Amino acid sequence: MELRRFWLHLNTPDKVSSRLFSPTVLDEIERAVKAVEATHGGEICFAVESRMNLSQLWRDIKVRERAAEVFSNLRVWDTQQNNGVLVYLLLAEQRIEILADRGFREKVSDLEWASICSAMQQSFTASGFAEGVQLGIQLISEQMRKHFPVPDGNELPNKPTVL
Repeated sequence: MELRRFWLHLNTPDKVSSRLFSPTVLDEIERAVKAVEATHGGEICFAVESRMNLSQLWRDIKVRERAAEVFSNLRVWDTQQNNGVLVYLLLAEQRIEILADRGFREKVSDLEWASICSAMQQSFTASGFAEGVQLGIQLISEQMRKHFPVPDGNELPNKPTVL
């Protein structure tokens, strides 16, 4: 276990996600997801977590592993076309992970997803977390319009998840 990482999580208050993502901001994100999903067949879920718990840190759970756990728990994989995407933000490490279901496997490269994460990180620094998430939703939606252009209803909740 890396001490610096442990220290970051220990010093991040549990409620920092509620402070940075107020009910108003969460409503804006929900509306943005709903609006973009009306233009394609993909499903976008957003989850934000202040920090990992001590057990997760002790077991050296990586951010990507935690995102995969959240992907599973939120059932992002449970869409007819296997085209769900999770945007997971871990505030303690200021890390963003994008996990896409297998419907995107041959369509969108890891480099393209990483590019969206990078754009979001830059926006976090320049404009703030809410704006960065909105940008990510728009960029992910562009990929969805390319590969799943036909809207097919809403299969997953649009409401952001605060863990």
